[in-house]
Amino acid sequence: DSDFNLLDYSVDVSPATDQNMFTVSLSVDVSSAVTSVDATLDNGAGSVVDLVLNSDNDHSVQTQLGVSPAPHTISLLVHLSSGGSYSFENLDQKIMTWFPFIISGDQVIYDNLSDDGELNIGDLAHVSLTVTNDSDHEIEELIAMVLDVEGPIDYYDDPYLSFGHIDPAGNASSSIFTGEDGHVTIKVSESAEEGDTLSLALRFFDLLGNIWEEEYQLYIQDNEGISDFTEMEHPGGSADGSFTYRVVRPEDITGHQYQISFSEYT
Repeated sequence: DSDFNLLDYSVDVSPATDQNMFTVSLSVDVSSAVTSVDATLDNGAGSVVDLVLNSDNDHSVQTQLGVSPAPHTISLLVHLSSGGSYSFENLDQKIMTWFPFIISGDQVIYDNLSDDGELNIGDLAHVSLTVTNDSDHEIEELIAMVLDVEGPIDYYDDPYLSFGHIDPAGNASSSIFTGEDGHVTIKVSESAEEGDTLSLALRFFDLLGNIWEEEYQLYIQDNEGISDFTEMEHPGGSADGSFTYRVVRPEDITGHQYQISFSEYT
């Protein structure tokens, strides 16, 4: 019966006139068998707000909350005209009144064409992000997930970025983490053009259960000065040694044969 009496609920959070406050709008959609709904907002750190939603306010109410690093959970107690009641504890949606960071920069820590620190046309690149904490509270164990990349790419991979703890007024780059948690891998299309943008849709999480969604843009540079062929050095002297070579665009050499020759040192 509970699923048929509480049909839906919605929460909206917007900045209030006071820059340190937020207006929270809570609405419930209920059946005719419901007389009222008691709502409790609790951040687990001493901020508890009790609200009553009934036919007098069209089952919709507003309140104001201050900045809280811990999100407020929502619990509902539904009262029926029959005299019964039932509760919904800690609903999935939380109320966040803390928006502590900005994405302040990016770094191409590797690309397979020239490794020049820029995102070029055709690059297979590892891109890290930098986040700045502009709040008065520490951000604990910040993690980002790349939900989507819009723009001229062939694919992206390694979508999780770690930033760790960030002190107030501090910043952190995901590049400090080795392995896949330090960067997102992006393969830029060969058909991309200089000035094209890649729009990253990201979802951030922290240790307290906050969830934020942000967008960030990367800009594609031209390939001027990038060559598929690099002239190798020819050192003098006689000694054993080794050399390495890098295939920039392997799809361009498939089906071809190459010969490497050596001349005897005299």
